[in-house]
Amino acid sequence: MGKKELFESIVKEIKIHRKRMQEAREHIVDFTKDIAYVDQYIYRFSKYQDSMGKKLFRNFLELIDEYENSMSMIDMLNKLEKFDIVQKDRWQEIRDLRNEVAHNYEEDITTAKNFVKAIDLYLPYMDEIVEKIEDYVKKRKL
Repeated sequence: MGKKELFESIVKEIKIHRKRMQEAREHIVDFTKDIAYVDQYIYRFSKYQDSMGKKLFRNFLELIDEYENSMSMIDMLNKLEKFDIVQKDRWQEIRDLRNEVAHNYEEDITTAKNFVKAIDLYLPYMDEIVEKIEDYVKKRKL
């Protein structure tokens, strides 16, 4: 699979996670009764964030010939920030939220509500990152 095909498959995967998040979010009204949808929403957020951070960023940088094998996540974020795609401090907040969700989600309904609210706040920014990356690739006809 070439770089472009891999990029397209990663974007497709990311969009599936995002779509499932939206579907789950639309069903969350009562956190106690709708806990299965809360679980799905939080799980898909983790997958969305992981896929972006571990797959999309690296593949995008490879596609535009800006990736080096020795690059750390911070190096990749610095590069993406140079292209005005990511604000590394804001991405770190999202990553911290994802880690907190992974370790502390099962505590109680109040914790779940707080996580859902925090995720709701970060989603538009995450969607914007995906859009910027897709636009960059389209504009340069990569």
